[in-house]
Amino acid sequence: MRRLSAAIAFVSLTACSSGEILGPPAPAGTYNLTSVDGAPLPFVAQASPKVELVSEQFVLKENGTFSETMLYRFTNGTSVTTQTLTDGGTYSISGSQVSLVFNSDGLPNTATLSGNTMVIAEPGHSYQYTKQ
Repeated sequence: MRRLSAAIAFVSLTACSSGEILGPPAPAGTYNLTSVDGAPLPFVAQASPKVELVSEQFVLKENGTFSETMLYRFTNGTSVTTQTLTDGGTYSISGSQVSLVFNSDGLPNTATLSGNTMVIAEPGHSYQYTKQ
């Protein structure tokens, strides 16, 4: 099963009451997965045995590093277990795109952020995160 992953990028510019244009807000913060393909969590990643993504959270730090925590629930017959997986890495920003490179496998992933909403589009799925 492919790991769910995310990144941050801010698109919109904010105008002050004086008309002064400010740059995009800093991406640092905590982002929680709120939906997959427009549906609320949990996300059923596999039907049998059942594997569900119950929650996922990214914490982006001002120093360009991030941590990721995912909670999965596994159901096999009447047996139900949960497992928390963690990862981390580095991120960089270019315009509205954020590139994340994960420590676990060195692979990059790209996300787009608009305001406080971050979206990662992977083949077959779209993951939406909201900043706390």
